[in-house]
Amino acid sequence: MRKTLYVINPAGRGGAGIKAWEEVQSKWSDQIDSQDVHVTERQGHAQEIAASAQGYDILTAIGGDGTVGEVMTGIMSQSEPRPKLAIIPAGTGNDIARNLGILSLQSALDALHSDHAREVDLIRIECQVEGRTAHRYAFLVASVGFSANTMIRPWMKRILGPTGAYYLATILQIMTYRTPRITAHWEEHEYSGVAWMVIVANVERTSGGSMFDHSIPIEAEGSSDDAAQSGVGSAR
Repeated sequence: MRKTLYVINPAGRGGAGIKAWEEVQSKWSDQIDSQDVHVTERQGHAQEIAASAQGYDILTAIGGDGTVGEVMTGIMSQSEPRPKLAIIPAGTGNDIARNLGILSLQSALDALHSDHAREVDLIRIECQVEGRTAHRYAFLVASVGFSANTMIRPWMKRILGPTGAYYLATILQIMTYRTPRITAHWEEHEYSGVAWMVIVANVERTSGGSMFDHSIPIEAEGSSDDAAQSGVGSAR
């Protein structure tokens, strides 16, 4: 029998995580042990829970993209064989779930119940956190520069929706941003100079379902399972 851990973010989208969990409990036929249920208390908590979870076959993230990303990073910090990641979408944008074809709570439960799984590419990020080298993993995008310094706040998404929140945050960012010098290396290429941002995309859609502009030349189109993206960059 598969041993499953549930990681719930109660704060996302007006308590949607708790509501989704209650619906999971009402529809899930298997008995769920309370010891296998963890409710996050702060930013970074889901990653800590996932990193220390031993003896589980599946770690289920119930929340938005931030929660899923934290659980993903926690799983990748474990040694192999690692547990699988399951997603119950309960955020505002739910971009990770959307790109994986999980468009509703019921479709997430169907995938979990049938043990349907697929391999995907991830972006590995090495960065400095409080003066120490840290590693993060991203499924959607990794960015340096303008887009990395997001000014989005939870209240923006609640009031304006995901698209409106990103538009407002972009306007505020334009008003305060100072362009850095960026050095980027990918395959046999290199760029060094002033740039607003560098984005490594693993998917076609993000930011609440918005599509990247395909009129911009891209060396290799972002795909979550093509194993094509590699590179390194820095900013100052």
